[in-house]
Amino acid sequence: MIEPEPNPKSRVVYYTASTEADVLRLTDIALEYHSESRYSSVPFSSEKFLRSFGRTVRSSGVLSVVAELDGVPVGLMGAKVGEYFLGSGMRIATNYIFYVSPRIRGSFVGGKVAVRLMRHFLEWSRSVGADEANIHAVSGITPAQTDKFLRSVGFETYGGNYALQLTGASRE
Repeated sequence: MIEPEPNPKSRVVYYTASTEADVLRLTDIALEYHSESRYSSVPFSSEKFLRSFGRTVRSSGVLSVVAELDGVPVGLMGAKVGEYFLGSGMRIATNYIFYVSPRIRGSFVGGKVAVRLMRHFLEWSRSVGADEANIHAVSGITPAQTDKFLRSVGFETYGGNYALQLTGASRE
């Protein structure tokens, strides 16, 4: 578990969301992520968010790390670990959300937040015995920047993300 990091020089604090109150504090940044994603036309469900992120408080093998700037969440990373679905003996840490708010994205502080969140993910992945770390970049938010960042920290592509709209619902 990541404890809040007191550092008088830094206005950014990182911590593991480990209580229901921590999860409630993340609703606004989850809504911000959702509003920026390719699924922004789908109504946001606070209930689903709280149920999904509430698992991080109650489950081992699941992690949510928060970055706060002056007490306001500006970064969020969520992951889980499990075995490869068609085999045994290989544990995979899978990141299901990696988000830095556009309020700081592209700035020096935003870059530091991204690097620290990634470092927390990789350290956690090793600590839970993962053999591989996977990032699923499916939000549609800044895909070129995401690719550049992930390659810069050592990730390589092994596939792609594809979607086919099946209904008349439009995305904005």
